[in-house]
Amino acid sequence: MRSFLLLLVVFLPIQLTFAQSSEKLTGIVYDKVVFYDYNDGYHGEPKRLFDQLGQLSSLVTQSVEPDEEDVRTLLAKFSQKASFGQIVASCFDPHFGVVFYDEGCKVLTIEICLSCNQFNAGYILPAQKQLPQGEGDMMYYAGNGMSESFRFFINELLIKYNFSNRLSSN
Repeated sequence: MRSFLLLLVVFLPIQLTFAQSSEKLTGIVYDKVVFYDYNDGYHGEPKRLFDQLGQLSSLVTQSVEPDEEDVRTLLAKFSQKASFGQIVASCFDPHFGVVFYDEGCKVLTIEICLSCNQFNAGYILPAQKQLPQGEGDMMYYAGNGMSESFRFFINELLIKYNFSNRLSSN
């Protein structure tokens, strides 16, 4: 009986944490989405889309409410394993942000750095959990970077909305 209770106490919170993480993505409730283009020129610590007080950065150069079809496609790609699976570099100097709002409150902020192939939603998306390395507290996912096709899709959005920091066509 003690073993069962121990397992319940240890594994139930872990399961609930993972359930909440994936729920955040698939069950996201929003009434508005905004794409943000921002640039800090990267001089030291990269700046984020929102400061510690939750205020929008003064580094934002453009914002746009995207077409609903772009939002639907983007949400679908967030949950597809085919959208991830590549390695990342360590710079993480994001210039493209996607923010989901509900009644004026941020419900999800995603920052993307095409230079280093990183995608940050504040937690690892279930589709990003590829190529696990290590174990226990030292486990990480080497394949949490965006796939070539997902990077291409993001770049197409940057072009469509006339955002900066697009991938070069070389």
